[in-house]
Amino acid sequence: MRPFVDYYKANNISPVAQNIDDLDAHFARRRHLARLLGVVPALIEGGSVLEFGPGTGHNALWVLAQRPARYDLVDGNPVGLVQARELLVPRCPATTSLTIREAMIEEVAPEPIYDLVLAEGLLPTQNDPAGLLRHMAGFVKPGGVLVVTAMDGVSVLAERLCHLYSMAAVPADRPIDEQAKVLAELWGAHLSTLKAMTRGHVDWVLDNILHPWRGRLFSVAEVIETVTDEFDILGTSPHFLQEWRWYKDLRQADCGANRSAVADYMANLHNFLDYRGLAEPRPDADNQTLMQLSSEVVREISMLTPGATPGEVAPIVEKVRELHKVIARISARTAQSVGDFLAVIDTDGFVLKPTRSFASFEGWFGRGQQYISMTRRC
Repeated sequence: MRPFVDYYKANNISPVAQNIDDLDAHFARRRHLARLLGVVPALIEGGSVLEFGPGTGHNALWVLAQRPARYDLVDGNPVGLVQARELLVPRCPATTSLTIREAMIEEVAPEPIYDLVLAEGLLPTQNDPAGLLRHMAGFVKPGGVLVVTAMDGVSVLAERLCHLYSMAAVPADRPIDEQAKVLAELWGAHLSTLKAMTRGHVDWVLDNILHPWRGRLFSVAEVIETVTDEFDILGTSPHFLQEWRWYKDLRQADCGANRSAVADYMANLHNFLDYRGLAEPRPDADNQTLMQLSSEVVREISMLTPGATPGEVAPIVEKVRELHKVIARISARTAQSVGDFLAVIDTDGFVLKPTRSFASFEGWFGRGQQYISMTRRC
């Protein structure tokens, strides 16, 4: 199975649309993200941009408004591309050459001709994210910028526990739109705690709960290490980078910034667990344990098939219980959320009771996906 594309095609969906009723607010959010990544408008205006996986095109609106000379979009999902064309073509500046192409990324021959290459919400859960990243990096000009996103077991733990419980909430043989409606209602109060959320609840369920996520996660560290021979870190969101070296204290082909970024990521890994707070950096060994246990839980959840029995779920719950002890040393608030989730699983015996309260589990989200921008060395 090809992640994303086959699932989207089979269900005739593209569950990534954004609410743009307030277009100025949408542009302000995208502009802020671009600033954190070092993607200033001057990089785009009059330049060449390639975007992989634009979905419905809502996030591409801001890029298009910066008037690139060339803007090419590639996506393998025809449903999303229909919506992208309807949204973008009428808004295309006269000075921009806009192409929207249906193709699998790996089928497009790499040419290093673009100032900016974007791939948002695409690499994690692919079967071979590192190989796909190397392929996409081949389209970036020397001196150009590559922007991708990453996820790890720590940052998506909360969402994956939602998925685990949801597997008992609706029969898998019901139409997917019916499943999504039931689950959107089940998690409605939980999702409503995210005041800045711009995606509909049903779309979130389709993409994060019902999507099987059979591929591999791909962390910030893995992104950097995959292309470190040719690219240097530029920016991230969330912005966790520290660089205290004197700018003159560099050597030719120095990758110190990349090593520093990986170290900063590992020291702050626990802060991706819960978006509601921040803690001081922790030793690598402690966060390695957190990463290992979280990744095991997420991986084992992704291996479950619809109709999983309590006996199949029990070992995962035991691992969550072990992880709960680790999290208690990081944040009492997050530990309470995990504890309340475990109480629901234990009490209900992995059988849905719609009136059951999730208590403080509601409102716990990790930091989801992280953005990384890198520049190709000249």
